[in-house]
Amino acid sequence: MARRSGLSENVIENIETGRPDDAGERRRDVTVDELLAVATAFGVDPASLLPKPMPVDPSAKADAQARMGNAMAIIAREERTLDELTRQMGAVTRQMTVSRKMIEDHRSLIERIQAGYY
Repeated sequence: MARRSGLSENVIENIETGRPDDAGERRRDVTVDELLAVATAFGVDPASLLPKPMPVDPSAKADAQARMGNAMAIIAREERTLDELTRQMGAVTRQMTVSRKMIEDHRSLIERIQAGYY
């Protein structure tokens, strides 16, 4: 198999055994390149080597869709809140600009009065 696929014997062994960790779980999945090499060596379509999808429980699908809908509603509310805060900050910034201008005008007036211009 190693010679036909172009993969090393270690790689073939890891694919076959999953090279389990201490908990018995695969350390890594098969890469796309490895899948293609093995499929070519066997002369089959790579998709034929993949596991078949598990059927989806309709109630689990409905639950997932409901959770996604709730998450989207929360995001929409947060976006509206952020938009409102942005508008309020803009209003405050504009008011601060007006207030600064008024303070500058008053300072200028006080300086003129103190200088005897009035």
